[in-house]
Amino acid sequence: MLTTGGARLFRFVDDLKSVLGADVRLLRHPKSLGYLAAVTDASKLARGDFLLILNNDLRLHRYCVANLLATFQTHSNVGLVAPRFQDEAGKLLESGGLIFNDAKG
Repeated sequence: MLTTGGARLFRFVDDLKSVLGADVRLLRHPKSLGYLAAVTDASKLARGDFLLILNNDLRLHRYCVANLLATFQTHSNVGLVAPRFQDEAGKLLESGGLIFNDAKG
């Protein structure tokens, strides 16, 4: 797992290590790049078959990642999956998305 971010990052990295028991690498930048540039930069260093992009303020449901990965196992034509985003009360904020052949969504 590779992570990049700002001031709250160190606590987030420690939380990830304790929950996932994962090899977490920290990518530091001398100044803030902004969200999209930081994700793009970090993704260039990623290894493995899948890339999971998370914000440090998210709470994942217990089987969220397993369910996302299952989509790739059951649908060979899928290249991207996204979860449902809900607020604290469970109200749906956002769900899924479409990316077209021309990369517009």
